[in-house]
Amino acid sequence: MKLNRIISLLLCVLIIMTAAFPAAAEGDEVQAAKKIISVVYDDSGSMKGDRWVYANYATQALIALLNEQDELYVTYMSSPSKAEKVDLGNIEKVIQNIQNWNHTGSTPGQAIDTAWEKLRESGEKDPSAQFWLVILTDGDRIEMSMDLQSKLESIRGDSMSNGTGLNVVYMGMGPGAARATGDPDRGLYTFHADTNQSINDTMKDVANLISGRLAVPDIVQVDSNTIQVSSNLPLYSISVLLQGSQAEIVSAETNEGKLKLVRNLGLSSIDPFRQTGTILQGKAGVLVMKDSANKTQVIPAGQYTIVFSEPVSKDQVTIQIEPAIGLKIDLYRGGDLITDLKDLQTDDSIDIYLRPVIAGTDQTILPGNLPQGVKWSVEYEVDGTNKGSSSSQELKGIKLKEGGNIIRGVMQIPGFAPLVFERFFRLSYILEHITIKAEQPDPLEYYRSRLDHKYLKQGRYDEGNITFSILLDGTKLNAQQLQENDIDLKVDSITCSGKKVKCIFPVRCVLKLEDDGTFVLYPTEPMWFTWSMIKSGDYEVQVSVIRNDSLKADGHFTLVPRLSDTFISILTVLVLLFILKVLVYDLFILDKFPRKRIVVDSYMINSDGSGQLVGSKRIRLGKLKGYNMLLIRRENRIRINGVTLKADEGSVMVDGRSLSRQFSYGTSAQDPEISGEFIMLGLREIPRNARLNDLMLGQTPLYIRTNENDMSMWSMKIDG
Repeated sequence: MKLNRIISLLLCVLIIMTAAFPAAAEGDEVQAAKKIISVVYDDSGSMKGDRWVYANYATQALIALLNEQDELYVTYMSSPSKAEKVDLGNIEKVIQNIQNWNHTGSTPGQAIDTAWEKLRESGEKDPSAQFWLVILTDGDRIEMSMDLQSKLESIRGDSMSNGTGLNVVYMGMGPGAARATGDPDRGLYTFHADTNQSINDTMKDVANLISGRLAVPDIVQVDSNTIQVSSNLPLYSISVLLQGSQAEIVSAETNEGKLKLVRNLGLSSIDPFRQTGTILQGKAGVLVMKDSANKTQVIPAGQYTIVFSEPVSKDQVTIQIEPAIGLKIDLYRGGDLITDLKDLQTDDSIDIYLRPVIAGTDQTILPGNLPQGVKWSVEYEVDGTNKGSSSSQELKGIKLKEGGNIIRGVMQIPGFAPLVFERFFRLSYILEHITIKAEQPDPLEYYRSRLDHKYLKQGRYDEGNITFSILLDGTKLNAQQLQENDIDLKVDSITCSGKKVKCIFPVRCVLKLEDDGTFVLYPTEPMWFTWSMIKSGDYEVQVSVIRNDSLKADGHFTLVPRLSDTFISILTVLVLLFILKVLVYDLFILDKFPRKRIVVDSYMINSDGSGQLVGSKRIRLGKLKGYNMLLIRRENRIRINGVTLKADEGSVMVDGRSLSRQFSYGTSAQDPEISGEFIMLGLREIPRNARLNDLMLGQTPLYIRTNENDMSMWSMKIDG
């Protein structure tokens, strides 16, 4: 039927953006390589009707079945200047937005530029990541300054952030769609379909090209709610599309354990402009295997049983499997496996073998379990020039050359994107024939307080340094020769013995390359610390060639303290202790005043016994009030009229020793302006040499009389 053919087309579209057989990185979690996809979606007026329904439904299915690690951007031709990122963390909302999309416009070429630029902005560095620009349109002419063919050719193969080339897919739908010619060898794939049947067949080819998924041809109906499928290959995931039913996936398992359903979304589409015509409905789900830590693992080859919540027919179900195939390149020299590329030397003769493995492991996949018609190729390049190739899984008798070496293995499954794996290493004749020469005065001494100058013990300036030179067959290499051959020195170790001053840090050393190829060693102070914290004594510094650790050399010098250094060191220690005291003790240990105000009032006693207020002030307390950073004491203190107040765990205390120097004291809640003489006569006289305890200051005034012969008193309290 016509509708069934179109539904088959949609099933192909939904798998376009899934993984393309990348080799997963070894580790606890095994996933297909990340894909960064930018889709140009034609929502022009000519798409209205059933074509809109099918395209909208296919887009929903495409998004529903993407892998978790992928990135997807959609540029609608009705809004050509904006590439919208699809939030794969909230797929259900995205699907709903796609269902409700109802804008239309023309077919501007700006949409292609916008989608292309979004890929160019990516900072992805993973070399296995793939970049895809997908253009889906039924337009007969895309509005831009150049023709479609020229546009596609100008962007295909564009270098992405990880060094890979951009893959461009153009799909023209319908007899009136614009046409273009592909260039598959350079990353341009073009497809055209005029009828429903040809659209179906063509979209299958597109899916085979871009996708790493295989359609399962044999689906077994176990019972009304259960189906079974099988695979001879290990898998990253299993995708399930259910057409014409809203049944849920209840469970899925293999002989090795249960699978986890990470997506199970409802799909639906209808012409949003007329709300009539064809209606499409279905479900899309993705199954993976997770371990106890919820990390994705490879699904073992075998049989898979899927149970639905209600009866389904196997004719309603499309299953796509995503093979988890990795590729290893094994190198042999004289029959021995090379496990470390650093062991390779110029002029070595090696044999190269390609080996398909279960992704994330070293377990070989048997040839009988691979799809039929697999093709292999091996290439050996040096500095971009091909030095040998083979159309099989092996390349023997390769003689390694000096320069940047690349061994490239390619596994090509018919109709699918190739699986490519590369091993890179650099060989240099120079590295195998160079020596290091070290030169220096003996003895060589530095004052640790003057590391910007070189001194002998007598104190005079000395132009000597520790220097290292790289010699090739006895001839010194200059800086340009060293850089061209990627040769550099590094400081391996710095040891200090015979310490004359035991301090905290050893001296640091840096190497500076001069134009004539001389590496000069300079001792420097440790970062963020002064010379007074540097250990003095006899130092040995060892250096080595970065790309050949077996080539080493060393130098010796003495770091000498001066007499003045000792006093400066003591001063430095005192300053550091003071800073430590302020930062630790004062901020975290020293007791602080609460945020209160102290009210201080002064009274004269009138002849009629009343008190007359003659002065009043308020003193605001806070963390810094009464703080003296030069003294180490338990609490903050302030002095008022000869009486000391001090902080005590959030309270304000009157110091008993300072209070004992007054004549009399006491508390009273009476009004001093009415009962001033009565309050004064009630104050407790302080005996000579008395030892008074500290008093807590509150909201009830504390009255103090300083002189027996003076008819005055003063009070203080915490402002309520």
